Amino acid sequence: MSEPPRRVTENGTELVLISPADRRLKPEERQALSLEPFREMENELLDQSTRILSDSLAWPEITAETEEPPAEWVATLGPKKAAQKLRVAKAAWMPTKEAPVGLKMAQATVLGIARLRAGDRQENQKLNVQIVQVVESKSYEEMEVEERK
Repeated sequence: MSEPPRRVTENGTELVLISPADRRLKPEERQALSLEPFREMENELLDQSTRILSDSLAWPEITAETEEPPAEWVATLGPKKAAQKLRVAKAAWMPTKEAPVGLKMAQATVLGIARLRAGDRQENQKLNVQIVQVVESKSYEEMEVEERK
């Protein structure tokens, strides 16, 4: 038997806390409740990744040798955030193979979430799999080889 909903008052508003396992919920409601923490995490990841990409797009404002963040960044963001932005912008100057994996992860995260939200789901996609099974490994006798001239 499921427990009764808990009532909580927050800022004068009464909230009813219901467990996703509550049998009185319709399947659609249950699914929406169980996915809510993932949606919040998705939004957080998207915000963080877009901030990283935004900072990387500031690369034209500096050179690859810039050691200190521009005064404008420090005035706007503060010294700590300006230093972070400088690190990310300097990474954008690097060749693709040498760039930190964080830039690539941020890009992949933004693209993945954007595709998901746009409905670009690749359902019923065929997966080509080839299984190779090695039954016995063979070894050959060692022999001397003479080079012909």
